[in-house]
Amino acid sequence: GGEYMLWTSAKVPECGTKRHVLAEGMFDADSGRLEHADNPKMTMKLKNVLEGITPSKRGDENLDSRSLYKDLKYNMGDYFAHWLDMRKHIRRLPRIFHVNWFRKDAQGNFLWPGFRQNIRVLEWIVKRCHGRIPGHETPIGWTPDWEDFCVEGLEGFTHDQFDAAMEFRREDFLAEITSQNQFFLKLYHSMPKELLCQHELLMARMA
Repeated sequence: GGEYMLWTSAKVPECGTKRHVLAEGMFDADSGRLEHADNPKMTMKLKNVLEGITPSKRGDENLDSRSLYKDLKYNMGDYFAHWLDMRKHIRRLPRIFHVNWFRKDAQGNFLWPGFRQNIRVLEWIVKRCHGRIPGHETPIGWTPDWEDFCVEGLEGFTHDQFDAAMEFRREDFLAEITSQNQFFLKLYHSMPKELLCQHELLMARMA
């Protein structure tokens, strides 16, 4: 029974340059059903499985060279269906939050100081779960507002840096989601229709 799940890129070497730029610093996911539909890093890994592509063959620095999915022997559509079915057996579904600790600016500098300051992010998550603070709505979920995020004592961290870390870049996300179409088509006959619908809704919100 945890209140939330934290979806995070855990280690710097596994976070590709594109993901450094693309994903917001953090956001409260719009829906648990979107977790597989709107996560670019997860989708890229699964696309590699279906296409038999490894990072060494493709030369793509955005791919995780230690992919957990390279040896899967079962149908991924059935895998997704299993997790959707699990909702029926869970009394209190956890909230899902995405965190990109390693987002960078155009000069390659980290936008978030990290380390012990990450507790500030967890504080915002807990407050969201208990309905104590609102959020700024985007097509993929809710991001923190400056006024509701604890920056007291965070020296040198400006309002502009915060906005840059939390910025939602519609054109980048639209391109990323559009690139998932081939992946969804390969699994069309076994992919749960709920995820196909969510993918279409996500595309519509980007328009």
